[in-house]
Amino acid sequence: MDLTPTEFDALACLVRRDGQPVSYDELLQAVWGVSLAEGGSLPQVRSTIARLRKKLAAVAGHSCRIENVRGTGYRF
Repeated sequence: MDLTPTEFDALACLVRRDGQPVSYDELLQAVWGVSLAEGGSLPQVRSTIARLRKKLAAVAGHSCRIENVRGTGYRF
């Protein structure tokens, strides 16, 4: 699977916490090195996760295991 460095870092962050929610802010810190307070944005995270879901679904042939945790972030 061909991932950008950003997509790879986001996936690695989620996989390291397999089954546990990862907040938007944690993803911003791990992938982009900024927090929401420092100018990071939720659309950055959401678009990266959307691309990851699409790529994982294309490889796996079914729906992706990245789940939205409402009001918190994502879980793998």
